[in-house]
Amino acid sequence: MLQGFLRNNKNKFVVILIVSISLILGVSISNGYRNNKLYNKQTVMAKEYLESGNYNQAIESYETALTMKNSDKELLSIGLAEAYIGNNEYDKALEILRGHYEIDTGRIIKEKIEEVTLRKADYEYEKIISCGDVYFSNEEYDKAILEYENAKKIKSKEVVAYKKIGESYVNMKSYTLAKEELLEGLTITNNEELIDALKLVESYIMKQQYDSLMTKAKEFVYQENYEDAILQYKEAIILIPKETQGYIELAEIYTSRKRYEEAISLLAGINNEIYNEDIRRIYEKAVDLKEEEIKIQEALKELYDALESDKSRQFFFPERGY
Repeated sequence: MLQGFLRNNKNKFVVILIVSISLILGVSISNGYRNNKLYNKQTVMAKEYLESGNYNQAIESYETALTMKNSDKELLSIGLAEAYIGNNEYDKALEILRGHYEIDTGRIIKEKIEEVTLRKADYEYEKIISCGDVYFSNEEYDKAILEYENAKKIKSKEVVAYKKIGESYVNMKSYTLAKEELLEGLTITNNEELIDALKLVESYIMKQQYDSLMTKAKEFVYQENYEDAILQYKEAIILIPKETQGYIELAEIYTSRKRYEEAISLLAGINNEIYNEDIRRIYEKAVDLKEEEIKIQEALKELYDALESDKSRQFFFPERGY
């Protein structure tokens, strides 16, 4: 009888134990299902906020999801970082990613850190370039150059900053500095865009030198130092053969000094591409004056010959006295 009692109590205990375990498992499974459901809902909501551009709500949702049990820390950290990037908070994004990397040095998170670092550099570069552009548009070229120089420190092989510094110096008429900047950029970037910009700046430098020679020539003309003026004009013409003003002013000096043949020779050799009405006018004037000079010389020669002839007749046939 005692054995039966014990046996019955043992069976009851086993049943109670099984029921208790079942209840605990059921509650655990129910809680797990509920938690998993909440977690999925939270992550879906965070992703929707992120994709819709509601970054502050996305940040809040990702941070909440990260506190939940059995959450995918890596996936959520990446999502949270993207939300911060949406707000242009690159440093905060990198802080999140690096914090996770200290716990789990996985390949995906490492590549994400590298990607965000590059995106941060792009963002800061464009931001500084934009700031420089504002100064440039306001003609504050010194300040613009400082900003572009800062941009070069972030991305030294990007061509934009070099071009914009060159343009700033050109607008300041500091062509030599513009050339130096473009040469530096060309050496570092090897970008053909800078070759075209460099050619343009070199043309500005040549024009500046040309104008300087023309100014000196005019000063010599004012001083009536025509030979030195001619030398300056000739040098200017050699420097930029397609500039017409040097030909015109040199031809005018030749004409005023009655050096018509030199004026004619100079203007006759001009390329048809730059031949214009002023050149034609001076050329025709020089030709007319030369023809007039020839006629005068011929008339003088005839007169001289006639006088000489009269002298000869007087020598051979002297007048008789009565």
